[in-house]
This record gives sequence, C-alpha cells and structure tokens, in this order.
Amino acid sequence: MKDNNFSAKCRLCSKEVAANQMLRHVKAHLKKASTADLTKPAYLLKIEAKYAPHYLYILVSGDMALYELDDFLKAIWLDCCGHMSGFNLPGRRTNNKLDEDDFGGLSMNLTAGEIFSLEKKLDYQYDYGSTTHLSISSKEQYKVKFPNRGRGILLLARNEAPVFDCGTCGNEAEVKTGGFCLECNYDGKSPFVCASCIPEHKCEEYGDTPFTITNSPRMGVCAYDGNMDNDSFKVIALPGLEQ
Repeated sequence: MKDNNFSAKCRLCSKEVAANQMLRHVKAHLKKASTADLTKPAYLLKIEAKYAPHYLYILVSGDMALYELDDFLKAIWLDCCGHMSGFNLPGRRTNNKLDEDDFGGLSMNLTAGEIFSLEKKLDYQYDYGSTTHLSISSKEQYKVKFPNRGRGILLLARNEAPVFDCGTCGNEAEVKTGGFCLECNYDGKSPFVCASCIPEHKCEEYGDTPFTITNSPRMGVCAYDGNMDNDSFKVIALPGLEQ
C-alpha cells in the first residue's frame, strides 16, 4: 500500500490534511463557527475502523438519534446484505441512565446529546457473522448552526482512497478500477489486482472476477462493493465560516 498517511480533504475548506493533523484542523474551523446564540451543542465525532486505517470526522446535532448514525455508516461504509448492527459502550459496560435495546446494546432511539453528555466513546458492530468493528469517540462539543434543516449529520472529512500494489505485476491497484481477490486473501497472498491484470487473474473459488477495491473497512467482506466510494465532494457552507 502506498504511504499517503491516509490524508483527507477537509469539507469545510477543501484543504488536504494529514491524518494526524485533521482533528486540530477541523477543531479550528468549528471554534471559529461557534456562536453563543445557541443553547444545545453539536458533537464532533471521530469514527475509526478497529482493524483498518479508515476514518471519518463528522459533526452531529444533539438531537441526532443513533438510528440516523446507523443509517449513515451503512450508506457510506458498510451495507452489503442488510445485516444487523448495534452500538454499545466499550467493554459492553452499562450506564443506567442510557436505555438499552433487547440485546443489551444501546437503544437506537437515544440521541447524541443524551449519550455524549455522559460518555465519550462507543463501539459499533455491523454484521454479527463477518463483523466489521468501528470505534466512535466524541472529541469536542460546539454551538454551531447547521445549514439547511438545522440538524443531522455533516461529513467533515473522510480518508482519501488508499492505493495498493498489485500482487501480480507491482503496479498500482486503485479503488474502483482494481480488484480484491478473496481466494488470494484467504491463501495469505496479496489480494490486490490492478485493472490490467484482472482479465488474466484465474482464481475462481469465489467467482471468476475479483471484488472491487473499496475505500472502506468492509472491503473484501461478504458482498460489499463500495457504494459510496465516490461520494460527491463539496465544501460545506457552515454559518460563521467565510469561504
């Protein structure tokens, strides 16, 4: 894999920022956009894959419910076959001030304000068979005005698509044009195949065509094909920030 430090393009200013500098970068924007006119804060969240380097920064309104965050994560990163999903506190701790679902996880009707006024971190699982694990942490709260409906979820940054080395020829195997071979992956070989080598790739146990390389921690799992890898980039017109 090419080392790009998994940089991301900030959607508040369009500047490309290294992964280890992005938190400070978006905090500076949100501090500038903050206003004393509001009573309820919004929450800056970082969402990370536990076993992959992918990450997101989002801003959520205090009245955003967990089921909305669940839908967002499935749409941008995870959904393949409609698997079950859930949120819980790290270590499956309980908090008697937070409602639970029938399985001991957090109720999907809880809001960001209810949760992050008490807790700083959540765990999330998608698909309880071939599970993708995410970690969600609250980094700061800000009194900022949301555009449009005045609530919901704003995507502030998403890591740029990684580029991998083709296991056959060594050339670049890119997101959307390259392939990910499940059979090679399970056999301990490089699973990545560039667009030029795909026609000659002969593994057939999981189909005669490699899966598409995706910008997602769900890559190569179940039938995930990266629906939102090319989500349209646009600068967010956040009130209080002059572009």
